[in-house]
Amino acid sequence: MKPGLPKEGKRANGGWKGHEGKTLRRTEQPDYAAVHLPGRCFRCGRQFGTEEPCEVIGSRQVFDLPEPKLEVTEHRIGRIECCGMLHEGEYPADVTASVQARQRRESACCEAVCRLQDADRADQYHQAV
Repeated sequence: MKPGLPKEGKRANGGWKGHEGKTLRRTEQPDYAAVHLPGRCFRCGRQFGTEEPCEVIGSRQVFDLPEPKLEVTEHRIGRIECCGMLHEGEYPADVTASVQARQRRESACCEAVCRLQDADRADQYHQAV
């Protein structure tokens, strides 16, 4: 089996002619920053700690989707006494069991991907016409 190398041919590499390329762009405010320090001095062998003062000489950004996490909302009914009577709140209409899963129409991620795919299809259609 041959390795997957580009085949020599008449076609140019890249996108369609006239297509404006898109790429990720750096953000000015990342959610997290990790500083990667050397472990020790190569001359004297002193170990460097994680709080060691340093000069940042380069950076790279990685965009990642976080792992999905279930959020649990506990709906509680309150009771208040007033004028010699007890008044109780009510559960929302869609909360019908002591434990249940809410049915969401679409996740935000899937919705965003579908919108991007639709936009790409529309671009391809308009370029072909």
